[in-house]
Amino acid sequence: MMPANRVDRCVCHFVMFKDMLPLIDRLRQSGVDDEHTILDHLRTKTKCTTGCALCEPYIRQMIRTGQTQFVPLSFGHE
Repeated sequence: MMPANRVDRCVCHFVMFKDMLPLIDRLRQSGVDDEHTILDHLRTKTKCTTGCALCEPYIRQMIRTGQTQFVPLSFGHE
């Protein structure tokens, strides 16, 4: 079961991951399928990953899988 505190957006720019899926789909339909190129397009359009950048691993996973909600990553801080 997913915890209530799922990661589902870029908190710096208030962009929901699910709202980026149509842009990813359009890029793929136009022949863009490289993760880095897609991420660059998302960065330009939404500014995601340009603040604290903590959303980047989640956005990369979303590009790979289409998943839009994630269990928060642990960064080893205690």
